Amino acid sequence: MNPEHLPCIKCLKYPICASKKSIQCQDLIHWLMEYNHKEDNDRFVKRLGGFEAWWGKEASVITEKTVELYFKRKKDHYSCLIAKNM
Repeated sequence: MNPEHLPCIKCLKYPICASKKSIQCQDLIHWLMEYNHKEDNDRFVKRLGGFEAWWGKEASVITEKTVELYFKRKKDHYSCLIAKNM
């Protein structure tokens, strides 16, 4: 994943976002979830994995209703939870 394709790359690395346990950003969540369908699961995994590598943290829960992305306290390489109706 090329980080320049992130919709909000200019603001993501500001300390106000980088230090939080979660990010509430509609643009980021919609960008990450664009390929979250069974037929495009490989593209979703590649996009999410690329974002996690660039960000330096792994996602634990992505909520589509509240458009929030929560991060794990430490990396464990287990998958994250996609919660559409939270």
